[in-house]
Amino acid sequence: MKAAQMTAMPAPDTSQPAAAEPSDGILRDAWYMALPARELKRGRAHPVTVCGLAFTLERGAASDVSASTAGGTPPPALYEQDGLIWAFIPEQPGGQPDGPPPMLSGPGAGKVRFVEEALLPCHIDDAAYGLLDPAHGPYVHASPIWRTSKTLKDKAKDYVPSELGFTMVPHEPVNSKLYNIIGGSIRVSIAFRLPCLRIERIWNEKHTVLGVTALTPIDASRTIIRQVFYWDTPVLTAIRPIARLFTRPFLQQDVQIMRPASVIWPSRDQLPAAPRPALAGRTVQPFTPAFSSTPSRRGTAGISIMISRRFFRLVCIALASTASDKPG
Repeated sequence: MKAAQMTAMPAPDTSQPAAAEPSDGILRDAWYMALPARELKRGRAHPVTVCGLAFTLERGAASDVSASTAGGTPPPALYEQDGLIWAFIPEQPGGQPDGPPPMLSGPGAGKVRFVEEALLPCHIDDAAYGLLDPAHGPYVHASPIWRTSKTLKDKAKDYVPSELGFTMVPHEPVNSKLYNIIGGSIRVSIAFRLPCLRIERIWNEKHTVLGVTALTPIDASRTIIRQVFYWDTPVLTAIRPIARLFTRPFLQQDVQIMRPASVIWPSRDQLPAAPRPALAGRTVQPFTPAFSSTPSRRGTAGISIMISRRFFRLVCIALASTASDKPG
């Protein structure tokens, strides 16, 4: 695995008045996945846009990664680790990160084994509902291969606080055939980290699989969703050539549910404002959603969307509460 490296940004120019806060509702002062590292080749410029900031990535002769922008805008800080390139997008030009992006510690020496991505026609907040919503999986990602209506059942999960979010404690999966591919006594743990990550770790007595779902906002109406996998089990390496037959339709289900969002949801301006969370170093107190993820009959996309919005606002409120309770 390539050693982590971070590029520093120029010191902010304090002689100029602070820029106005962006009005697109995207959370800044945060790390976002800019690109899988293997997509950035030496000597080839790769244009990227994150949170409305357009910049160009390049890899030098020494494999170092740099960013440049047009018009004198400071480029973002970059960090390469776990086979991924992260970009820190500041709230104000020249802002610096307090620390590196999350360490994923993927199995198989941290080598990225598989990546699938899709473009969601929505704001990142709307996309994040799907990462958090317990009804999203059974009603959006249905398939005769890995989950059918006959496998739906009531489930309860326990959560504990974790950095910038919460974690579903390790448990035995009960209704997805995909887990059976790995074999053995399977355990699963899922961490949700605001504003953009769902990290699922699957393991048995011998092997581990790490699946990361990451959201990268291009602007207020477009978000890239990526699924990145690490593993150390030979069986997944063997089926990797046909994996896209399953992963691509999986992500396209997310795309499809977002296309009618403007019809199902009220406009963003009409939604009640949630408290703006102070995220740095905060944790969320565990709570249990007051609804079932398995109604008695198969629901519509609208059911999942409405539950998702309420669920995400609960998370924001919890984060804001922990921030306001801190002394000083």
